[in-house]
Amino acid sequence: MKFGLLHIVKHELLRLITFPSSRNLMIIIPLITFFFLSFIYIRGGIRKIPVAVIDHDQTQMSRLVTRYIDAESMLKVVLQPDSRGTAEEILGKEEAYAVVVIPKDFQKKVLSGKSSPLPAFVNASSILHGNMIYSALSTVSVTISSGALIERFKQSGKHFDQSMAMAIPIKVHLKPLYNPWYNYLYYLIPGLLTVLFFMMVFFVAARSLNSECKGEGFKELLEKSNHSIFNLVLGKTIGIYLLSMSIYLLIIGIIFPLFGIPLYGSIWHLTLLFTLAIFANIFMGMGISAIVTDQVIAMDLSFFYNSPAFVFSGFTFPIFGMPALNAFYAHLIPYTYFLTGFIKIYEMDTPLRYVYPEFQSLGIFILIGFVLSLGGLWLHIRKLKSCAV
Repeated sequence: MKFGLLHIVKHELLRLITFPSSRNLMIIIPLITFFFLSFIYIRGGIRKIPVAVIDHDQTQMSRLVTRYIDAESMLKVVLQPDSRGTAEEILGKEEAYAVVVIPKDFQKKVLSGKSSPLPAFVNASSILHGNMIYSALSTVSVTISSGALIERFKQSGKHFDQSMAMAIPIKVHLKPLYNPWYNYLYYLIPGLLTVLFFMMVFFVAARSLNSECKGEGFKELLEKSNHSIFNLVLGKTIGIYLLSMSIYLLIIGIIFPLFGIPLYGSIWHLTLLFTLAIFANIFMGMGISAIVTDQVIAMDLSFFYNSPAFVFSGFTFPIFGMPALNAFYAHLIPYTYFLTGFIKIYEMDTPLRYVYPEFQSLGIFILIGFVLSLGGLWLHIRKLKSCAV
């Protein structure tokens, strides 16, 4: 048994390295794609979003508003057109992503204690830009409004501390955890790289059996395994796993340190999670390969099953906000459970016992895929024997 198993492991490693499509998926594409994607987000976030300010008031306070907007780290005032330019024209020409209009008599109303609107036209076609601009302008509005109130209270004889307490009676002390810098490199790259990684593993596994199930090659493969389907499935699994772990080392050992992506949790816990997720994807893909002998159909099924993983996993949109059918489908994909466990270990550094539910779920996928692989291969061998008779 041991001799047959080692033969299959060696055979599978050679096949993966020499077979063009497998070599491209497991070696060439990760080396190029992973580094290319990481460079996109190397700045970590969006800063200095172009903003235009149309000042109809032309007073000391209106100019102060403009300076405050420009001083905000997320914004940069790139245009100060006269009243002849409309917000729609500026946004349509993509000269700026937002246009703030300071109305006439703005300073007069504020100093007299009256409310003065500050219209802001935002290009909301990009939700990311829109939310960031709204947050930054809200901060500017609160800062200026509080400053005006404090000045009025001081003029009425109040001390600065009293004025501050009256102007801002409630302070929210926000303490962001796990990614306090709101860094997109730390947030997006681990998710993008891992989802692509597991799709590659699944696709390679989906062609691991059906690519060799015809002709004399399959008979030779059976002989190498000592005519044991267990040796055949396990040997191919180990071969794919060994090559997959090299990609894991590329992600964790090279890309993360090179781009400064921090790893807060235990590397051993993370390796255990990756191992379970790799086996889950290998066995599920191999199950398809054992049942569907047509490689094109097997790849179509694999793509249909895996392609929504990034969206359905809850990475870009929370599962609890999805319709029931979509949420149900999300739990049919191994990556959903991997991602939850990955965030717990990689960013949150939670104790290992908190990741047990994800381990158990991945274990169920491993068991299902293993049974499908053995069962499908056994049926295929029986079919070949009946045809021979």
